[in-house]
Amino acid sequence: QVDFNAFSKQFCKIYGSNGRFGQRLVNKGDERPYWIKPDPYWRPEDNISCVTDRTDHKGFEEMLGKMCATPLPLSQPLWQLVYFQNYVREDNGELTSAFIWKYHHSMADGFTAMRHTCSHCVPVAEGQKMEDVFIKPKAGAKRSRPSLLTIAKKTVTAFCKLVFLPKDPVSPCKPNYTQHHGSKRATAFTYLGEEFSVAKIKEIAHSATTTDHKKSVNDVLLAAISRALGMYCEEKKDKMEKVKIPENFQSAMWVSLDRASPFKFEKGERRWGNEGLGVCYLSLPIGVKSAVDQLNIVYHRIRDLIGSPEPLLANKLQALIALLPYPIAHFLWPRVTDKVTLSISNVPGPQAQLRWPVNRDEDLKEQIPRSGIIRDMLFFVPPVYDIGIMASIISYNNRVNVGMTTAGEWIDQDDVHHIIYDLVPRAMREIREGVASCKNTE
Repeated sequence: QVDFNAFSKQFCKIYGSNGRFGQRLVNKGDERPYWIKPDPYWRPEDNISCVTDRTDHKGFEEMLGKMCATPLPLSQPLWQLVYFQNYVREDNGELTSAFIWKYHHSMADGFTAMRHTCSHCVPVAEGQKMEDVFIKPKAGAKRSRPSLLTIAKKTVTAFCKLVFLPKDPVSPCKPNYTQHHGSKRATAFTYLGEEFSVAKIKEIAHSATTTDHKKSVNDVLLAAISRALGMYCEEKKDKMEKVKIPENFQSAMWVSLDRASPFKFEKGERRWGNEGLGVCYLSLPIGVKSAVDQLNIVYHRIRDLIGSPEPLLANKLQALIALLPYPIAHFLWPRVTDKVTLSISNVPGPQAQLRWPVNRDEDLKEQIPRSGIIRDMLFFVPPVYDIGIMASIISYNNRVNVGMTTAGEWIDQDDVHHIIYDLVPRAMREIREGVASCKNTE
């Protein structure tokens, strides 16, 4: 546990009114929003609160759901931190501390928020450097450069997908197309346990690898998410008459276009907002009986997106719409978005325990009482418009955390809890067992 008053002082000292943490957004509705300084009486402490009662994991999830449904007030900077002094761990009942740090998306996307956090972390183990605790992509075989004709074809295909892709049909995961701003949200998240640590999932991926098809941790996790949602739809199909369960769900898969180091807090406005965020459409197989077939389909569909200009094109299309006069942009935006059933992010985080928040330029020993060791981390994005499911995965210190936020009227708290705690682990086991069975028959 970390004392709230000590933590609050440390947090305000490090982040305080830095950049957009100390600006508020003016949004009058009929003109383009802009940033200004907050009112003179505002202090960073105004955006921080503490829950002193004992809070179990269920209560923590409920608070997270409420925060996802409650808009941040425009009268002050668009962030909020709720500190839980006495949080009870779900795995062993140990009393510890936890926090929820809420950003408005105009301040930072999930990748930028992660940089904001990691820029003020240090590894717990002596001798480790932040540069060494992140997963680094291995250098693969050099690929031949595509021809201009190939690039042109891929660009046209990506543009057509972004603009003309039809909306996903109604399903148990998407009962209708109307979701009101500020409506109820349901949230669940958990650590998958030692059974499915990063190392264990790597073993599954390695077992599923063939000569020409090298599977990854990302392939296994996304296949498990799609399989779990398929199971959920199968369970709920009798409650939705005349609704056919689709073979695939269209998902928005978010990627970072910013190659900047995630542990370096760069100067300048580039570190704010979501200018470095790209997205591509990934069709996830839902109606597949074989877990191995499902994994193989996910693998091939992800590989088809490698080298695609779609994420960059989506980013530039968003920037183009933002340059248009507000009434036109407000009219166009819903027509090039809202096409998918779920949004999904999978972030490979630091593979070592970190202490946060600390200032690396000051004596660490003096900061230890005001900071804590991060056991788990995860970020969430509230569902918006007609996207009812926001799934997030992050690997940290060999631990894999999976979470989901849903439109509460579509998938309630009990159901999202069932998906995360029951169906995702079940899907992981089916993939593992299916891969092992195929390996044994070779």
